[in-house]
Amino acid sequence: MAALNAELEEANRQLGFAYAKRKESRDDLRENLFKEEMGLILNNEGLIEGVTEKFLEFAETSRDKLIGRIVIDLLHQNFHDLFISELKNAWKGVSHQINVELNFEKGKSRPVEIKLTRISLDDRRLILAILR
Repeated sequence: MAALNAELEEANRQLGFAYAKRKESRDDLRENLFKEEMGLILNNEGLIEGVTEKFLEFAETSRDKLIGRIVIDLLHQNFHDLFISELKNAWKGVSHQINVELNFEKGKSRPVEIKLTRISLDDRRLILAILR
């Protein structure tokens, strides 16, 4: 009876681990489910060369107001140094995800996650900024 009880306790413990893992996965899915990915294409000077429609909707602005603008102008001042550091890393081929706050016209600001990745396009090296 003691051996059977020990097996039952182990099975319950394993079930508890499985339940916790499943709950963690569910929470991650909920957190990311409604986040849409948006993108910017940046040149080596940090100028915006391309922008997705989703980003235009998010920023509530037009493409012509963003193309040619330096991306750092969109960031809250507290995140400038972090972003510049990550931009330099991305040019070296090292990508990280960082959390920043974007400032928009009309005084709006929104937190976003950004991942910067070096890409090649038309024989040019650029940075793809994926935002969520």
